[in-house]
Amino acid sequence: MSARLVLAAAAALVIALPGRTAAQEPAATGITATQRQTFTGSYTASHVGGKRVSFRIFEEDGVLLWQQGERRPRRLLHLGGNVFYPEGSPDFVMAFRVERGRAASFTLLAERGAVGV
Repeated sequence: MSARLVLAAAAALVIALPGRTAAQEPAATGITATQRQTFTGSYTASHVGGKRVSFRIFEEDGVLLWQQGERRPRRLLHLGGNVFYPEGSPDFVMAFRVERGRAASFTLLAERGAVGV
């Protein structure tokens, strides 16, 4: 499946199914250790209105984790391609752009539109 189709599928998933619960989360796919390292790092995003949000993605015991500030880390679930969401937040879908084997930026696909970073 091409990256464009994966992004379109992720966008359709987010828009078509607002208000999903954790029990309705889409199935995650497996990801290799090399693939996990592609996405590790610290990220900052600007919301409409100028508020900045920082989070980090890291690997622990073979699991990719997402953590915003001092909040409890959550598993980062892989939807395919370069598309992920934090466990328990299926409406917070991130599509990463990868350059030279590392995530260079991402687009947040959400119910209210997309925010590029």
